[in-house]
Amino acid sequence: MTRAFGQRGVLYALLLIALIFSGFKAINGLAELRDTIDLSPDSITGYDGHRAEVEFTRFLDSLSSYSAGIEGIDLDEVTTRFDILWARCQLFIKGRAFEAMREHAGIGEVASDLLKTLQEIEDDVFELERGDLQTLDRLRQHLAPFELALTGMTTRVADLEVETRDHVNEAIQEGIGTLDGLALTFGLVVVVLLSLFGFEALHARKAERQLVAYQEHLEHLVDERTDELRHQAVRLEQALERERELTDMQRQFVSLVSHEFRTPLAIIDGQAQRLIKHNDKIKPDQKINALERVRSAVRRLTDLMESILSSASLEAGSIAFTPAPLNLKALVQQACEGQQEISKSHQIHADIDALPGAYVGDAKLLFQAISNLLSNAVKYSPEANRVSVIGRSTEEGLEIDIRDFGVGIPEDELPKISQRFFRASTSSGIQGTGIGLNLVKSFIAMHSGVMEISSRKGEGSTFTVKLPHRTEDDATGAKAA
Repeated sequence: MTRAFGQRGVLYALLLIALIFSGFKAINGLAELRDTIDLSPDSITGYDGHRAEVEFTRFLDSLSSYSAGIEGIDLDEVTTRFDILWARCQLFIKGRAFEAMREHAGIGEVASDLLKTLQEIEDDVFELERGDLQTLDRLRQHLAPFELALTGMTTRVADLEVETRDHVNEAIQEGIGTLDGLALTFGLVVVVLLSLFGFEALHARKAERQLVAYQEHLEHLVDERTDELRHQAVRLEQALERERELTDMQRQFVSLVSHEFRTPLAIIDGQAQRLIKHNDKIKPDQKINALERVRSAVRRLTDLMESILSSASLEAGSIAFTPAPLNLKALVQQACEGQQEISKSHQIHADIDALPGAYVGDAKLLFQAISNLLSNAVKYSPEANRVSVIGRSTEEGLEIDIRDFGVGIPEDELPKISQRFFRASTSSGIQGTGIGLNLVKSFIAMHSGVMEISSRKGEGSTFTVKLPHRTEDDATGAKAA
């Protein structure tokens, strides 16, 4: 842009120089035209010379008529003509015409000599008497040389007028041409300047539009970047919040796990010390009851260890999904019987005849998922005495409902209930780690199924496992893949 402005500056300078040069040339031409007009026929006209010639002729005629005695011509007429001739010569010599004729025609001396001669014969003219032919001849001799000289002077003046007129016309034409050239040059300069100014104005408007567009683009980029940073800040804050929640849940998990381990260990240790100290005093049925409590505590430790190990394996992605043919109805029945064996305070009602006997899945993962849901149903319904298990087969797949009548789950906590380490607010005072439902959801998802939850606080919860129909053909295809 700076280079463009520099080039236009040079062009402006050149145009200004051309305009100044044309102006000087026009001024010089006009000055020459003025000098020429000063020498024009109006300035050096031979009018005074011609009148002098006429008055000279009239003087000679009056002089001859008076000397010849012609009536009507007296001495006053002669002297009057002499005075007029004298005045004409004076005007001619003292005027600008005399100097012009002296320079251009070289005939100024004729008028000067005539004036001298008139001075010499003035007395003779005023003393001339009628019939004085001798004086008349003497006067004629003095004036005779001027008769032809004045005629020649008049002729030369006429020629000079023609030459001067032609010169003036040429000068006028040159002046007009100079003025036309100046006008044309000025017009071209004005047009070029206007064009340049118009171009600069257009360029300025274009640059302004580009600047506005660039400014809007920058504002748009700033807005986009600001929104992006704002969204990143929100996402970061959300991630930090999730991290804080996860940290809190992990802290709670560690505390719960510690408690979960200490409780069965304390039971085992207490029953073992009782058997050691009072072995001889304890009745057989009491020993069996104590050993049953030890077995229950061991089973709780085993389940807890399996849940923790499974959660760690799931997080590391090292849990293997090994589908194989199995009896789904028998698997659910076995899980119900196992839970019934350790849950003497609850009756587990199983209606699973609609479930197929032949199914393809990972028996270990399915058994652990169903057992976990049964364990939760018993654990979170301490005031109830029954758990319902219903199996169904539909066109879409298989469904297994496990329903309890316990504490339930608040509606606003349902979306988070299957998150790892999360425990509902209604589970306060009830043993648990918050990893069981997360495992169940993951194990069911490995079978291309889902787990749905419906619950009302204080009325209980229903966990529905939905599985797709899977046959031995599916297992064969999976192994081949």
